[in-house]
Amino acid sequence: MEASLDIMAIIRGMVDAANARGEDDPISLSSRVRRAVFGYLEHGA
Repeated sequence: MEASLDIMAIIRGMVDAANARGEDDPISLSSRVRRAVFGYLEHGA
């Protein structure tokens, strides 16, 4: 359960930050989020 909440926080934080910067490249954001989530799962969970 804790890992799933952490993953949601990672995703929300990255998406909110990208939105605040006015980022308009969803493919790039998706790639970065994917790397962050899988990196967390490989090394942090």
